[in-house]
Amino acid sequence: MSTDSLTPHIASAATSRLEDLSRLVFRRYGDFSASTVEAEALSMMIEMANMVVDDVRMHPYASTALQSTAYYDSLADRSAIPDNIMMAGLLFYYAEQQGSER
Repeated sequence: MSTDSLTPHIASAATSRLEDLSRLVFRRYGDFSASTVEAEALSMMIEMANMVVDDVRMHPYASTALQSTAYYDSLADRSAIPDNIMMAGLLFYYAEQQGSER
């Protein structure tokens, strides 16, 4: 199976690396070419991903396993939080940070 950074949903792991999710978010938002994202923008995604982790931890219907999800320390980390939830959260926080109506 392919583990290309532009198609992390095809990877054999249950969830994707934060770097792969971040590139998908940038591509979906339309700001960057996924292959030319700067390191500072990727580093910002660690902070935003940890905000998503906090959101999931506080959600009243989150499972006990998700409420104890560890924070991201690097772009290579994976989380127990499903990719679609992480991408939606990252996209929300990135769009909010950019001050966009998108």
